[in-house]
Amino acid sequence: FARQLGRHGYRVIAVDISAAKTLKAQRLTAKRYSGRTALVHHCTGDLRALGTGMALDIDLQTECPWPVPRQFHVLLAADVLEHVPAPPLQTLRHMRRLLTPHGRFFVSVPARLWVNDPGHFWPLLPYEWEEVFVTSGFRIYRRQMSRLCWYGLPTPLPLAMVYELHPIGLHTVP
Repeated sequence: FARQLGRHGYRVIAVDISAAKTLKAQRLTAKRYSGRTALVHHCTGDLRALGTGMALDIDLQTECPWPVPRQFHVLLAADVLEHVPAPPLQTLRHMRRLLTPHGRFFVSVPARLWVNDPGHFWPLLPYEWEEVFVTSGFRIYRRQMSRLCWYGLPTPLPLAMVYELHPIGLHTVP
């Protein structure tokens, strides 16, 4: 996703908790941009540390080739929230604080078939995630089912529910 967004001219900060995945992504991005300024900056860290002034923020301020905002216009968490060990309400409230008042948060959560994956801390169904989204201060602007493709052909198997969320209520800089 990060490279695709970068190809379309967006400045992207991609955070992954896995150093190995971050290194792989950095290599693929470097190959894609070879010699040009990349619009994608990859870093290793826990998304829950973003905006706290701790090591991740310091690394971003010193390593990112452009100024890093305190709040973002867009955040994306694709197949992430169910893997974060902190309670979803806590994580989502933190993500909300990272958004500008008119920001957008794109998030995907597993469909019913994939809820019990052994790597998931939170085996919530989409409607349960929706309750957490609303409780944490988001309005569900749009939702769409993502489907599996098998050899390029869409199948009826639902992969994930994808949401566009907008923050609601008072909004302060963390």
